[in-house]
Amino acid sequence: MKFLENKNETAKAIVQKIESASFELALMVSATAMLSSLFYSQVMNLTPCELCWFQRIFIYPLFFIIAVALFRKDKSIFFYALPLNIIAIVFSVYQYLLQFTGIQSACESTCAQKVLEYFGFMTIPMMALTASVTVAILLYVNYKQK
Repeated sequence: MKFLENKNETAKAIVQKIESASFELALMVSATAMLSSLFYSQVMNLTPCELCWFQRIFIYPLFFIIAVALFRKDKSIFFYALPLNIIAIVFSVYQYLLQFTGIQSACESTCAQKVLEYFGFMTIPMMALTASVTVAILLYVNYKQK
């Protein structure tokens, strides 16, 4: 039983560390999303499809908005960033469904094409989805802190 108590203590400590660094973690996740998309397009020469461009439109500003909010210690950033995150999530989910269900798209480019795929499910839209959801959760955690 002592072993389980130690695990609970460790888990609580990890959660507290994440909560206390949630603002900085949100900035790091948004920076990683922005830089990785630039890496794929500029270094690996993968041309972004139409839906990828829309995702970028809503993900790129998050880094700058979060950086300014972090500098000003403005916890209300959650309300400014949430609409950007939600719109990016909608585009990511739609593109991911195109890739894995074969539904028809109004998009004339290669939106349904899986250019990269890791572990059988992690494509570029899933990476964008993961980043957007993570940033939203971290900013919410930061907002709810005392």
